[in-house]
Amino acid sequence: MTQEQDKNLQILLNFGNGLLILGLLLMAFGIYFLILGNQTVRWPSVTGELANVMVIRQLDTDPGASGAAKRLDTKYVLRLDYRYDVEGSTYFSSRVSIGSGSTASKEFNTRKEAEEEARNTYKGVKELPVYYDPDNPSEAVLKPGWNLGTFVPSLIGLFLIACGWYFRLVIKRAMVKTTQP
Repeated sequence: MTQEQDKNLQILLNFGNGLLILGLLLMAFGIYFLILGNQTVRWPSVTGELANVMVIRQLDTDPGASGAAKRLDTKYVLRLDYRYDVEGSTYFSSRVSIGSGSTASKEFNTRKEAEEEARNTYKGVKELPVYYDPDNPSEAVLKPGWNLGTFVPSLIGLFLIACGWYFRLVIKRAMVKTTQP
């Protein structure tokens, strides 16, 4: 094996190590996310007040050839702002759940669809249950427990771990083959 081949294989091995480390870090965050989602089920609740229902426009962009952003797709989601009181202190939040952040709905293709969903779902709603962290009441959710978004970091972490492990395996085998006469 030439010195250049050895150097290239070492670079590829380091890339595999990087994937493995990134996967492990993401997996650790994903486990934390799952634990936090599980803890929300045991959080106490208070009656909160729905302060605002907003339609938020989300733009998915892709850089164009000239570096300028091209608009590819526009989606609309609902965001809820709410207030709640714990032990005489007032808190404000928009977090719906662990994993979905402040997104309170699926994505809609038009603003009109999102506005209609807001009217149908939240018209006349003044109060709603708010689940808060008893150790840090400023942390709250409207929907306790897990959802699909709670699992995403763990799943991506597992994928990167598998890719990094496989990458390392293939490169190590290539290194062994090139050192044999």
